[in-house]
Amino acid sequence: RRGYVSTAGKSMTENCVPRGVTSIEHVMPQEWQANWPGEEFDAKGVSRNVLVHLIGNLTLCTQALNSKVSNSAWSKKQEAFQEHSTILMTADLINKHAEGWDSEEIHARSSNVAVDICSIWPIPSFAVGYAEVKTSKRAAPVAVSDLVHAGLLKPGQVLYARVAAHFGREGLISEDGAIYVDGQKSGTPSGAAKKVTKSVAEDGWWFWLVDLNSGVSLRDIRREYRKSIEIEDDEDDDDDEE
Repeated sequence: RRGYVSTAGKSMTENCVPRGVTSIEHVMPQEWQANWPGEEFDAKGVSRNVLVHLIGNLTLCTQALNSKVSNSAWSKKQEAFQEHSTILMTADLINKHAEGWDSEEIHARSSNVAVDICSIWPIPSFAVGYAEVKTSKRAAPVAVSDLVHAGLLKPGQVLYARVAAHFGREGLISEDGAIYVDGQKSGTPSGAAKKVTKSVAEDGWWFWLVDLNSGVSLRDIRREYRKSIEIEDDEDDDDDEE
């Protein structure tokens, strides 16, 4: 193992990875608008504002190097990483993605890193889980993200307003279960509905249709989900907190 070399100063190259000194670098920067041209939403309906925080978009570097590359374009970051960084995961990122860095690369690397983590730190064979104790069959709150994870809704799927005054207005489901209306993010169906109607309160689960022809609503999809996991449906379960 190489000896410890402090990177607390102005050095842009790390020798080993000392705890509490290297910083997290967002490869696609959080302020991506300036130097990373492209659409905000990718093919999966994920906003770049969400994408930048996925584990596949993160690496480690010294604070000095982090400050140097900051919100730079990929070509400049790649050059700086090649010159200064000795961390293997950063080198791997550079060597395998010479042509560019965007949503597809971030999703793929996120999956690969997750597999590596589970391989390096597996659940011990002697670990014993606790039996689930069911105290009630009453329905727990359900979020749109639960329906996405269950495969009942898909990232990038379009929702449609059902009320006559706004019939057909669209909302877009993102990978994390948020709903975007005209580029504005809402964490709940009711919050997204209020961005359409400008009302104080809306029942978003009833408001949004997943299909204009069939009239199937988010409430119908939520009921299907609860039935699949054998919990009681609750029509009063609303999310109008935004």
